[in-house]
Amino acid sequence: GDYTLMVYLDGSNAPTAKIIEDNNTAPVTSSGVKFRLINLAANNQGLQLSMSVNSVSIASNIPYATASAYTEITTPQTTNSTAEVSNCAAALVSHTPVMTLPNIFTDIVVSIDPNTGAVKDFFRSASGT
Repeated sequence: GDYTLMVYLDGSNAPTAKIIEDNNTAPVTSSGVKFRLINLAANNQGLQLSMSVNSVSIASNIPYATASAYTEITTPQTTNSTAEVSNCAAALVSHTPVMTLPNIFTDIVVSIDPNTGAVKDFFRSASGT
């Protein structure tokens, strides 16, 4: 199998490890792209995150220390596509990934500055197999 090991602080600030299964199988269609959101924003553990791509909902209300399911969108994607992470109300970060098809993207949000709203995240792709 293929897994991601998440190490994060629990509510008592104790390190906790959790394994989540990855699904790096190729999207079903040749024009499909799969997306997933992982919320590890430890500085605001009560914050739920959402993700959309070109205004299509990918994940909604993902709690801290949780990964969304993979969501495939099959609408045509372009180099101008925009992946956006929000706090379920306002956009926090936006990416314009290069959409090589088919592909799989994961955005791991690790912190959100409470003063500026700046997000530290890792938005990465993995070619489907």
